[in-house]
Amino acid sequence: MKDLKLVIFDCDGVLVDSEPITNQLFLDILKSYGLSIPHEEFVAKYVGSGMSVVKSLLYTHHHFTLPDDFFGIFNALSLEALQRDLKPIPNVEKAIDDLTVPYCLASNSSPEKVRLMLKKTQLFERFEGKIFTSNLVAAPKPAPDIYLHAAQANGVSPDKVLVIEDTHIGITAAVAAGMQVFGYTGTFPAQRLIDAGASNTFSDMRDLMGLMKKAYG
Repeated sequence: MKDLKLVIFDCDGVLVDSEPITNQLFLDILKSYGLSIPHEEFVAKYVGSGMSVVKSLLYTHHHFTLPDDFFGIFNALSLEALQRDLKPIPNVEKAIDDLTVPYCLASNSSPEKVRLMLKKTQLFERFEGKIFTSNLVAAPKPAPDIYLHAAQANGVSPDKVLVIEDTHIGITAAVAAGMQVFGYTGTFPAQRLIDAGASNTFSDMRDLMGLMKKAYG
Protein backbone atom coordinates (compact mmCIF):
# COMPACT_ATOMS: atom_id res chain seq x y z
CA MET A 1 0.00 0.00 0.00
CA LYS A 2 2.65 2.47 -1.13
CA ASP A 3 0.12 5.27 -1.77
CA LEU A 4 -1.37 5.01 1.73
CA LYS A 5 0.55 6.43 4.67
CA LEU A 6 -2.15 7.02 7.31
CA VAL A 7 -5.65 5.84 8.23
CA ILE A 8 -7.79 8.25 10.26
CA PHE A 9 -10.84 6.90 12.07
CA ASP A 10 -13.80 8.95 13.19
CA CYS A 11 -14.86 7.84 16.67
CA ASP A 12 -18.64 7.98 17.25
CA GLY A 13 -20.34 5.43 15.02
CA VAL A 14 -17.05 4.11 13.60
CA LEU A 15 -15.08 2.87 16.59
CA VAL A 16 -17.82 2.88 19.21
CA ASP A 17 -21.58 2.38 18.97
CA SER A 18 -22.41 5.64 20.71
CA GLU A 19 -24.85 7.14 18.21
CA PRO A 20 -28.01 5.23 19.27
CA ILE A 21 -27.32 6.01 22.93
CA THR A 22 -26.68 9.73 22.62
CA ASN A 23 -29.26 10.33 19.88
CA GLN A 24 -32.07 8.87 21.97
CA LEU A 25 -30.90 10.76 25.04
CA PHE A 26 -30.88 14.03 23.09
CA LEU A 27 -34.43 13.39 21.88
CA ASP A 28 -35.61 12.46 25.36
CA ILE A 29 -34.26 15.71 26.83
CA LEU A 30 -35.77 17.75 24.00
CA LYS A 31 -39.12 16.10 24.69
CA SER A 32 -38.87 17.09 28.35
CA TYR A 33 -38.61 20.69 27.13
CA GLY A 34 -41.71 20.26 24.97
CA LEU A 35 -40.18 19.53 21.56
CA SER A 36 -40.79 16.12 19.97
CA ILE A 37 -38.78 15.21 16.87
CA PRO A 38 -39.09 11.85 15.06
CA HIS A 39 -35.94 9.77 15.34
CA GLU A 40 -35.60 9.51 11.56
CA GLU A 41 -35.70 13.29 11.19
CA PHE A 42 -33.13 13.76 13.93
CA VAL A 43 -30.67 11.33 12.34
CA ALA A 44 -31.17 12.78 8.86
CA LYS A 45 -30.83 16.45 9.81
CA TYR A 46 -28.71 16.66 12.94
CA VAL A 47 -26.44 13.65 13.51
CA GLY A 48 -22.79 14.39 12.82
CA SER A 49 -23.08 18.13 13.34
CA GLY A 50 -21.42 20.03 16.16
CA MET A 51 -23.57 21.28 19.02
CA SER A 52 -23.53 24.90 17.87
CA VAL A 53 -24.82 23.78 14.47
CA VAL A 54 -27.50 21.60 16.06
CA LYS A 55 -28.65 24.58 18.12
CA SER A 56 -28.92 26.73 15.00
CA LEU A 57 -30.73 24.02 13.03
CA LEU A 58 -33.28 23.46 15.79
CA TYR A 59 -34.17 27.11 15.65
CA THR A 60 -34.30 27.10 11.85
CA HIS A 61 -36.47 23.99 11.53
CA HIS A 62 -38.59 24.23 14.69
CA HIS A 63 -38.23 27.81 15.95
CA PHE A 64 -36.95 26.25 19.16
CA THR A 65 -34.22 27.83 21.26
CA LEU A 66 -32.32 25.40 23.45
CA PRO A 67 -32.30 26.41 27.13
CA ASP A 68 -29.01 27.65 28.50
CA ASP A 69 -28.61 24.58 30.69
CA PHE A 70 -29.33 22.06 27.91
CA PHE A 71 -25.78 21.19 26.90
CA GLY A 72 -24.58 20.86 30.47
CA ILE A 73 -27.41 18.45 31.24
CA PHE A 74 -26.96 16.54 27.99
CA ASN A 75 -23.19 16.19 28.37
CA ALA A 76 -23.44 14.95 31.96
CA LEU A 77 -26.17 12.43 31.17
CA SER A 78 -24.34 11.32 28.01
CA LEU A 79 -21.21 10.44 29.93
CA GLU A 80 -23.27 8.44 32.42
CA ALA A 81 -25.14 6.57 29.68
CA LEU A 82 -22.01 5.85 27.66
CA GLN A 83 -20.16 4.59 30.73
CA ARG A 84 -23.07 2.26 31.39
CA ASP A 85 -24.10 1.04 27.92
CA LEU A 86 -21.41 1.72 25.31
CA LYS A 87 -19.97 -1.08 23.18
CA PRO A 88 -17.32 -1.12 20.44
CA ILE A 89 -18.44 -1.39 16.84
CA PRO A 90 -18.47 -5.13 16.02
CA ASN A 91 -15.12 -6.41 14.71
CA VAL A 92 -13.44 -3.01 14.94
CA GLU A 93 -10.60 -4.38 17.05
CA LYS A 94 -9.61 -6.76 14.25
CA ALA A 95 -9.90 -4.00 11.65
CA ILE A 96 -7.47 -1.87 13.65
CA ASP A 97 -5.05 -4.67 14.47
CA ASP A 98 -4.87 -5.80 10.83
CA LEU A 99 -3.63 -2.38 9.66
CA THR A 100 -0.13 -2.26 8.23
CA VAL A 101 0.11 1.55 8.16
CA PRO A 102 -0.07 4.15 10.96
CA TYR A 103 -3.48 5.22 12.19
CA CYS A 104 -5.13 7.77 14.46
CA LEU A 105 -8.50 9.20 15.46
CA ALA A 106 -10.13 12.53 14.57
CA SER A 107 -13.42 13.44 16.24
CA ASN A 108 -15.83 16.31 16.80
CA SER A 109 -16.43 14.99 20.31
CA SER A 110 -14.75 16.44 23.37
CA PRO A 111 -11.45 14.97 24.63
CA GLU A 112 -13.20 13.88 27.84
CA LYS A 113 -15.90 12.01 25.95
CA VAL A 114 -13.45 10.35 23.55
CA ARG A 115 -11.23 9.12 26.38
CA LEU A 116 -14.22 7.76 28.30
CA MET A 117 -15.55 5.93 25.24
CA LEU A 118 -12.22 4.41 24.30
CA LYS A 119 -11.54 3.26 27.85
CA LYS A 120 -15.04 1.82 28.23
CA THR A 121 -14.62 -0.23 25.04
CA GLN A 122 -10.99 -1.19 25.78
CA LEU A 123 -9.73 0.67 22.70
CA PHE A 124 -7.79 3.35 24.53
CA GLU A 125 -4.42 1.58 24.44
CA ARG A 126 -4.67 1.33 20.66
CA PHE A 127 -5.22 5.09 20.31
CA GLU A 128 -3.27 6.61 23.19
CA GLY A 129 -1.23 9.49 21.78
CA LYS A 130 -3.16 9.29 18.50
CA ILE A 131 -6.30 11.27 19.43
CA PHE A 132 -7.27 14.52 17.71
CA THR A 133 -10.42 16.39 18.72
CA SER A 134 -12.04 19.53 17.37
CA ASN A 135 -11.00 21.65 20.36
CA LEU A 136 -7.56 21.67 18.71
CA VAL A 137 -8.73 23.53 15.60
CA ALA A 138 -10.72 26.60 14.59
CA ALA A 139 -13.78 24.80 13.22
CA PRO A 140 -15.29 21.31 13.66
CA LYS A 141 -16.43 19.01 10.87
CA PRO A 142 -17.75 19.63 8.19
CA ALA A 143 -14.76 21.97 8.04
CA PRO A 144 -11.62 20.03 7.06
CA ASP A 145 -9.53 21.46 9.92
CA ILE A 146 -9.35 18.44 12.21
CA TYR A 147 -8.39 16.07 9.39
CA LEU A 148 -5.73 18.43 8.07
CA HIS A 149 -4.40 18.87 11.60
CA ALA A 150 -4.17 15.10 12.16
CA ALA A 151 -2.39 14.56 8.85
CA GLN A 152 0.08 17.37 9.51
CA ALA A 153 0.79 16.05 13.01
CA ASN A 154 1.64 12.69 11.46
CA GLY A 155 3.76 14.27 8.71
CA VAL A 156 1.55 12.87 5.95
CA SER A 157 0.23 14.59 2.84
CA PRO A 158 -3.61 14.61 2.64
CA ASP A 159 -3.58 12.63 -0.61
CA LYS A 160 -1.86 9.76 1.26
CA VAL A 161 -4.61 9.54 3.90
CA LEU A 162 -7.66 7.28 4.10
CA VAL A 163 -10.50 8.39 6.38
CA ILE A 164 -13.13 6.06 7.82
CA GLU A 165 -16.40 7.92 8.46
CA ASP A 166 -20.05 7.11 9.12
CA THR A 167 -21.75 10.46 8.46
CA HIS A 168 -22.12 12.79 5.51
CA ILE A 169 -20.82 15.59 7.73
CA GLY A 170 -17.55 13.80 8.37
CA ILE A 171 -17.19 12.70 4.78
CA THR A 172 -17.66 16.27 3.62
CA ALA A 173 -14.84 17.31 5.96
CA ALA A 174 -12.47 14.63 4.73
CA VAL A 175 -13.19 15.30 1.05
CA ALA A 176 -12.59 19.02 1.65
CA ALA A 177 -9.24 18.06 3.16
CA GLY A 178 -8.32 16.26 -0.06
CA MET A 179 -8.50 12.77 1.45
CA GLN A 180 -10.06 9.53 0.25
CA VAL A 181 -12.96 8.35 2.41
CA PHE A 182 -14.54 4.96 3.03
CA GLY A 183 -18.05 5.17 4.49
CA TYR A 184 -19.14 2.78 7.24
CA THR A 185 -22.90 2.30 6.97
CA GLY A 186 -23.70 1.91 10.66
CA THR A 187 -25.52 5.24 10.88
CA PHE A 188 -26.55 6.30 7.37
CA PRO A 189 -27.39 4.32 4.21
CA ALA A 190 -24.65 3.78 1.67
CA GLN A 191 -26.07 6.15 -0.93
CA ARG A 192 -26.08 9.07 1.52
CA LEU A 193 -22.38 8.47 2.15
CA ILE A 194 -21.55 8.07 -1.54
CA ASP A 195 -23.42 11.28 -2.35
CA ALA A 196 -21.26 13.06 0.22
CA GLY A 197 -18.09 11.81 -1.47
CA ALA A 198 -17.22 8.37 -0.08
CA SER A 199 -15.33 6.29 -2.63
CA ASN A 200 -16.41 3.00 -1.03
CA THR A 201 -18.92 1.91 1.58
CA PHE A 202 -19.02 -1.15 3.83
CA SER A 203 -21.20 -2.52 6.60
CA ASP A 204 -18.82 -4.92 8.38
CA MET A 205 -15.46 -3.90 9.80
CA ARG A 206 -14.08 -7.27 8.70
CA ASP A 207 -14.36 -6.00 5.11
CA LEU A 208 -12.16 -2.94 5.62
CA MET A 209 -8.82 -4.56 4.86
CA GLY A 210 -10.14 -6.13 1.66
CA LEU A 211 -11.40 -2.76 0.45
CA MET A 212 -8.08 -1.16 1.30
CA LYS A 213 -6.16 -3.79 -0.68
CA LYS A 214 -8.39 -3.23 -3.70
CA ALA A 215 -7.97 0.54 -3.49
CA TYR A 216 -4.26 0.66 -2.73
CA GLY A 217 -2.85 -2.67 -3.88
